[in-house]
Amino acid sequence: MRNIIAKTSLFCLLLLAFSCAKDIEYLNAGGDASSLKVKIDGNLTEFQTVTAVIMDVPPKKALQIIASKGTSQALSIMLSDYQGKKTYDLSEDPSIVSFTLDNKNPLETTFLAEEGKVVITSASATTISGTFEFKAKSISDDSERIFKEGSFTITIADPSKNPSIPVNPSNANMKAKINNTSLSFAGEANLIKATQPIAMNSMMINGYSDKKMLSIMIDDYKGVGTYEINDTNSHMMMYTLDFSQNAGDYSAISGKIIVTSSTSSSIKGTFEFIGEKDNDSSNKITVKEGTFEMSYKTVSM
Repeated sequence: MRNIIAKTSLFCLLLLAFSCAKDIEYLNAGGDASSLKVKIDGNLTEFQTVTAVIMDVPPKKALQIIASKGTSQALSIMLSDYQGKKTYDLSEDPSIVSFTLDNKNPLETTFLAEEGKVVITSASATTISGTFEFKAKSISDDSERIFKEGSFTITIADPSKNPSIPVNPSNANMKAKINNTSLSFAGEANLIKATQPIAMNSMMINGYSDKKMLSIMIDDYKGVGTYEINDTNSHMMMYTLDFSQNAGDYSAISGKIIVTSSTSSSIKGTFEFIGEKDNDSSNKITVKEGTFEMSYKTVSM
């Protein structure tokens, strides 16, 4: 069970890490006022970049905090039932708290909290502050890390001010009909290349059209071929109506991705799916005649 939760947490971090730079600004640029520090096994660690977002997940809200130090260390706090000022018991409340010592080797250096607490001491529309402490166990062995005297103060960006991402003929490399309305997207792709024998390569494609977003993740990517959306794999497609207003995501419940051409630096293919709005099974969209053709970057993890 710990490995399943860990993979879910790592996937969320990958989505944040490889989203468009403008989309990262929506989460929070951190700012001089944002900070997070904690003693790890007695040694004080101050994180250089701290981001936060409060997401609507009807009927609840979720808080995601991500802190990083250089390009190696990362700490993630996800409170799935965020209620503002409160003490969140990590052994009881729905939450995922993880620490990765080396982002280039996450499967061997990630620790998941098993017990502890996060205390939100102050929360407003623009700023959140709190403290935390927890004991975490490695997902690869039985080693543990102790986190004490953790504290954070984070400025939360106003999502309504997130700039739109324009599409023009020079960057429209992704297209689709969404409920029979043709849309063009500025797409970008990253191949997440696994360095561990038990891990799989993943191709991640994000397309942006003003404040709309199309996301595709091909798990266990093997180049040219057909990748079906079903219960036997972890492939994913998702359409976001407006990422600045939390207007809702439509996740694929069926569909397929066909990669027709794949080189060491480019990918081309088609896709289609039926998407269901999160927490509303009666609200669906149809995505047809989807195409993409773009270069991609390879990142080893």
